[in-house]
Amino acid sequence: MTHRTLLITVAALLAVAGCADMKVTPNPMVRDTIVNNPPAPNPDVELVAAVKSELARQPQLKAGHLDISAKGGEVTVKGDVEDGMQLYQIGLAVQKVKGVRAVINGMNPKR
Repeated sequence: MTHRTLLITVAALLAVAGCADMKVTPNPMVRDTIVNNPPAPNPDVELVAAVKSELARQPQLKAGHLDISAKGGEVTVKGDVEDGMQLYQIGLAVQKVKGVRAVINGMNPKR
């Protein structure tokens, strides 16, 4: 090893060793930004979750396989259901959820 290579190696080792003692201080500006500006809630996503929760509380409706979406308080329910009565009962359950302004029926009764 040449004298120059040895000096470069020693300098690099000293630099790395000096970094080991450094403490990382969190940037208060970054922390404040995260705490004070959380992501805005999405009312459509929250409404879909509330509708799915309501339908799950009523297992007799057998509505777990339905596709549910929402936009501006209008909830669309799509999928196959057994009959017109099940379609009607699911529609009533969805209407009960707070924030639902309208139910758009995309369900297809099998009989």
